Amino acid sequence: MTRMKHSLSLLALLASASTALSAPKPDAEGTKFFEMKIRPLLSDQCMKCHGEKKQKGGLRLDSLEASMQGGDGGAAVTPGDLDASLLIKAISYTDSDLQMPPDNKLEPAQIADLEKWIKMGAPWPQGTGVVMKKPGEFSTEERAWWAFQPLTHPKPPAIQNPKSKIQNPVDQFVLAKLETEKLDQAAMTDRYEFARRAYFDLIGLPPTTEELERFAKDQRPDANAKLIDELLESPRYGERWAQHWLDLVRYAESDGYKQDSYRPDAWPYRDYVVRSFNADKPYDQFVREQLAGDELNPDDPNVLIATSYLRNPIYEYNSADTESQRQNIINEISDTSGELFLGLSFGCARCHDHKFDPILQKDCYRLQAFFTPVIWREDMKLATPEQKRTYEEEMKRWEEATAGPRAKLDALMKPKIKSSQKNTAKRFPQPVQDFYWKPEQDKTPLEKQVSYFVQRQLDEKVDALKPEKFKPEEKAAYEAIMKEFAPYEAMKPAPLPVAFVATDVGRDVPPTSYKSRKVTADDVKPGFLSILDPTDAKITPPEKLNSTGRRTALANWITRPDNQLSTRVIVNRVWQYHFGRGLVATTSDFGKLGEKPSHPELLDWLATEFVKNGWSIKWLHRTIMNSATYQQTARRQPPQVALLKDPENRWLWRMNPRRLDSDQARDALLTISGEMSPDAGGPSADATRGRRTVYTKKIRNSQDEFLHSFDAPPGYASVAKRDETTTALQSLLMMNGDWPLQRARAMANRLLKDPAAKPDDVARKAFELVYSRPPTPRELS
Repeated sequence: MTRMKHSLSLLALLASASTALSAPKPDAEGTKFFEMKIRPLLSDQCMKCHGEKKQKGGLRLDSLEASMQGGDGGAAVTPGDLDASLLIKAISYTDSDLQMPPDNKLEPAQIADLEKWIKMGAPWPQGTGVVMKKPGEFSTEERAWWAFQPLTHPKPPAIQNPKSKIQNPVDQFVLAKLETEKLDQAAMTDRYEFARRAYFDLIGLPPTTEELERFAKDQRPDANAKLIDELLESPRYGERWAQHWLDLVRYAESDGYKQDSYRPDAWPYRDYVVRSFNADKPYDQFVREQLAGDELNPDDPNVLIATSYLRNPIYEYNSADTESQRQNIINEISDTSGELFLGLSFGCARCHDHKFDPILQKDCYRLQAFFTPVIWREDMKLATPEQKRTYEEEMKRWEEATAGPRAKLDALMKPKIKSSQKNTAKRFPQPVQDFYWKPEQDKTPLEKQVSYFVQRQLDEKVDALKPEKFKPEEKAAYEAIMKEFAPYEAMKPAPLPVAFVATDVGRDVPPTSYKSRKVTADDVKPGFLSILDPTDAKITPPEKLNSTGRRTALANWITRPDNQLSTRVIVNRVWQYHFGRGLVATTSDFGKLGEKPSHPELLDWLATEFVKNGWSIKWLHRTIMNSATYQQTARRQPPQVALLKDPENRWLWRMNPRRLDSDQARDALLTISGEMSPDAGGPSADATRGRRTVYTKKIRNSQDEFLHSFDAPPGYASVAKRDETTTALQSLLMMNGDWPLQRARAMANRLLKDPAAKPDDVARKAFELVYSRPPTPRELS
């Protein structure tokens, strides 16, 4: 700082040097506070004069050590001591000779953040500094961040302890870490513990008493592996693992916001996800279809429906600000795709270069440019070309037969429809009205996209035109016309299913633009992370399709076999769903605010082997679940060394105890009460019915009471890991709630239907149904 006083004594300087030896190691809270509040503040306000290249007054503030050493006037930062920290005096403007920054005082909130930081002990993550960079420039530290390094294929390490149980390479990586930390494995599970774990992990349901007894008696050495294979072939597997994916893509069957309109045609996407998991569709294909199925195979309804992924954002259909609606939806698709597929938060770079991760503001819009042409569609059908031809032929015959009554109906309804549309259109800003009424061929791509949201509202008003609201003579005329259609009803083909999908608006592209304090960009070209590939993406528009090819280019980049982000992200997600915690605990954040991998070599080995084995999720299940690491018991008292070194069990010295999530709990109640419906797929049912949870209606603003109480996500944002709360309301709901009590009565009726059953037999079967193991004598009594 340029006007630091020079009156501090040598004793003060020595004192500041001694405090450097006692600076506390930052905890997770301190690290997060530094990264969120302090690093950006120092970078924006201090580094120009007190960084690596320039040190006014001999002061550097780009590391804790330099800040504590201070400049010509003494220590700028003394952890825990505001009075001894000249930085606080300078930013407070209490001394006319010591005011920093010299041109403008910091905001009160910024001063409060710096004071809080010093009171916390000035936490500063070891080995990190505050670096001033030119736009588009990356530091050595950023380039060295683990997530951006190329995939490696490490050799499974040798294990020293001959008593360790090794069933596949996963165990070698885990045991090597345990040996380094002087920890050991837990004992293996018994049959009952393993069966319950495997059933809930893979199909989300408890085993039946017959299945449990059969597995417990299976003496084959590969009985566990056989059970895993059996469960992976169950159609219930896809239902369980689809739910994980639906959490990630923020799937719901309503629009959200205040209106929260129902989406009756959303469910085919859910069934697509179920089918994809059951078929073990290669993950790279699964991703490509969701991002660009309309460009890859538009004639296959089982591929086209995958683009419903692009329809999941929340949406207020009756908002007049249609231009903002369109932009908000594109923002949301881009942000979710960055987290979902790449494990990075691009949304933080929407207004400026990312404060923590090497994501430029330009990168945020380079990603967004892939989605800029997207338009939601209401006019497409989920049908094959042959089905469409058949429908059109039958519809043509019906139209020819009903030409007379249809002409009368048009004469009656067209004036009403036109009047309704004109009145509804008046609620939009005049510029929007002007381009909405243009001929379609004269609209720009952007005008076509915004017009879609106008059309949705006009259609809603038209659909609300009910005959009972007509004048008496018009109502009578309408009813007479409808009677003329009656003889031809049998000729009319059933409507084809509506495709709840998205495509590009055409081959021409709306501009992707942004504006910040320093930069204005009028048309950003699609591209990837600049730190990995600074060049523009190569786009090839698909032949014979009215589309840009942009999303296909993005999908192909994400699913490259050597993509170090997407491959690590998906294997880490699967690991988390099996262990309750990922090898990277922050499964949607591989950036600086996330956690580093506990077993980086294992993560890379899994990612490279996953690709080598055809991007097979089922291969990944088998590899993880057949390991001794997965088959350890959770029933182990933590040894003292584990409590000291690894109380969170990051190094896996036992299996993590797991609680059922809301879907598992609800489905388990229906299973043990004997009420679970076998129906799969199709339109969703109300949660009060006996269908599996994945097939129940998911309304964002009106969640089912049971599912909401046990932390089911509402579908507003991508959820990588569900919350796990413990509340009194949950206990009260299970004891006194109508729905759980109904299941309890049904279970009792099921158990007592045999009048000859002995009390011990009834109690034993009840215990086995609920806990998936026989009771002990004391439990039985």
